[in-house]
Amino acid sequence: MVKSVTAPTIWHPADVSEAWSLLKRFGKAARLLAGGTAVQLDWAAGAPVPEHWIDINSLDALCDIEALADGAIRIGALTTLSGIRHDKLIREK
Repeated sequence: MVKSVTAPTIWHPADVSEAWSLLKRFGKAARLLAGGTAVQLDWAAGAPVPEHWIDINSLDALCDIEALADGAIRIGALTTLSGIRHDKLIREK
């Protein structure tokens, strides 16, 4: 027997603040989505399909690399390995 799956609502927040608000609003019924691999692995393990997907791929604030006042470097969660490899700040530090 094939389980019926209702298509989730996909949200495209304009910024990190909106993504956070959506995540708080929908709670466990929501899932952040970037590449989708983690969601696929969850499904393969039998997890239910979330009702709401919050697509964070277009949030530039999660893709940047910046120097912090204490000398550390902050690397955004969506920064690619290639982006890190070719970043001038990373090379300098």
